[in-house]
Amino acid sequence: MNDLFGVRGFKEPTPLGKPITPNSGGKSASCSTNASPYSTITKALWDRKRVIRRNAGLPPIPGTETKLISILVELSSGINVREATIAAGILVRFVLERSVEYYAKKNKDVVIYDGDKLHKRIKKVAEKMKKVGKIDQKQFEQLSKMSQSEELISAHTLNAWVHSNTYIPTPREVCTFWDNIHFFLVECWK
Repeated sequence: MNDLFGVRGFKEPTPLGKPITPNSGGKSASCSTNASPYSTITKALWDRKRVIRRNAGLPPIPGTETKLISILVELSSGINVREATIAAGILVRFVLERSVEYYAKKNKDVVIYDGDKLHKRIKKVAEKMKKVGKIDQKQFEQLSKMSQSEELISAHTLNAWVHSNTYIPTPREVCTFWDNIHFFLVECWK
């Protein structure tokens, strides 16, 4: 190898240091104590097998919500979003709907009617959360996008995941949707 480099006029490659070990907190074995403890991110956060990332679930859910608890377990450890994207998307929608219903039931002044579409239900809950200081203006505006049809974070998109014969979400869309509404879901269950 060195002969090949020498003939072509290249310098001998510099050997790499020891690789980073998974349990070292991002430090390589040869790092000094002054080195940064942070490792480089090698892929996008949405590029994952499970919809729910580790430590990004929801607060404790009441034991009466057995179906929802089962779905959350499936989204965090059972269903591979890359292999079952439609199923994962539909389950994310269910989690959102159930979370909104739970919050409205717990807060009697949030009035949701049977005929209300999902985006109206979300907006009513978001208005109450903003009023009591659980979410800020920017988060409220993000949730208000649920009524728009072209946004990634919209009820229209969720309806298409379930009811359209042709629209198939990508794993990126499902994971990004979860990440974008996670703060809202957490507040619904606090």
